Amino acid sequence: MSTINGLRYQAAQTASRTTFLGEYHRLDVGFAFKKGSPLTKAFRAAVNELIEDGTYTRILKKWGTSASAIDASRINPPEHK
Repeated sequence: MSTINGLRYQAAQTASRTTFLGEYHRLDVGFAFKKGSPLTKAFRAAVNELIEDGTYTRILKKWGTSASAIDASRINPPEHK
């Protein structure tokens, strides 16, 4: 058991002995900024731009982690249940 993207990547390697069996409980990663920081909205906008222009998809595909994609960057999103 480990972080999902690390396992997805390792299992995708041709010489790997790792098999990805699935998710137990998904927790998206996040970035923390000081409350009220102007960087919060700017960072969200930058990530959303990467999603919209396809860069985000290309990065995830390169590392074999496309199944972990999010559809949008959010500030304080609810936890997946």
